[in-house]
Amino acid sequence: MTSSSHVTEAVRRIPKQERAQRRIQDILRSADRLIGEKGLTGTTMTDIAQSSGTSIGAIYQYFPNKEMLVAAMRARCLEKLDALLSPLSATPAAPDITALAHALADLLVSFSAQCPAYRHLFFSTEPGFRHDADDLRLIKRFGKLFSVQCRALSSAQLAAVTGTAVIIIKGLLDVGARMQWERQGQLVDEIKFALASYLASRCRPLSDGA
Repeated sequence: MTSSSHVTEAVRRIPKQERAQRRIQDILRSADRLIGEKGLTGTTMTDIAQSSGTSIGAIYQYFPNKEMLVAAMRARCLEKLDALLSPLSATPAAPDITALAHALADLLVSFSAQCPAYRHLFFSTEPGFRHDADDLRLIKRFGKLFSVQCRALSSAQLAAVTGTAVIIIKGLLDVGARMQWERQGQLVDEIKFALASYLASRCRPLSDGA
């Protein structure tokens, strides 16, 4: 099932008119920005309605509750992630651990910019908003990138390494969200170093033999 299918599942009344479809995207964009700034529990449906220029009644026509709106946001973010991962996944030659870590760090920084609510939507610690299935979808997408370099690991070990790597970056991005913009370049360098060091310690490079 595609991410688009998951977005559709989260919408109670599926619109056919282009205008209504644009309204849903406006709602999701506003929710993404607000939740990125204020968190899940700090953002209300009324906040989202006001920001998107939509009546609260119209929002509930499409999303009967906040949980379904958040589910649609997760699916939308996964669509964006798939688009970012596609070129990296299509690369014929597998990069070494350092190159892979750097590419992944750059990708996740771009992902967090395109999906500001990412750090609240996935691996959430906010009551009522944890969603293990979507967290696993996120991990599986990155696991495909690690599978060659970490081929000595079992499937369970690979999932654990991938999940830890994503959480490492998420934690650093949480710090970055509180930093001044001029320090973001330094933060990206720290993410690359932390991720490369972790992967090098957990995954066997190709040069170590088959």
